[in-house]
Amino acid sequence: MLTPPASDAGYRMYPHKVIQDIEFIKRAQDLGFTLEEIKDLLAASNGDKEFHSEEMLQFATGKIEEIDKKIRDFNEMKFLLEGLVEKCPGSGVPKSQCPILKKLSKGVN
Repeated sequence: MLTPPASDAGYRMYPHKVIQDIEFIKRAQDLGFTLEEIKDLLAASNGDKEFHSEEMLQFATGKIEEIDKKIRDFNEMKFLLEGLVEKCPGSGVPKSQCPILKKLSKGVN
């Protein structure tokens, strides 16, 4: 892409389409899509790549399943950490007796 012209104040004047694409990319990132996925979505949105609504539905459904898995994984991590925190007296315990460090040394599972 060529560098867009600058205004008298020195600000770059990007075409409206570039701004729309950047906003599209940001919204897609906010929904958890990777840059590679966004590249395909943007190509479909711009008409550079043919997408059918069934494909888009499958694509979005797959992303939901991926997010659900991450939520389950995060909830499991949180549950494990909460259990370790409950066992920790907080102060006055030598490092060798810290339940959090002991569990991490043995493995969290």
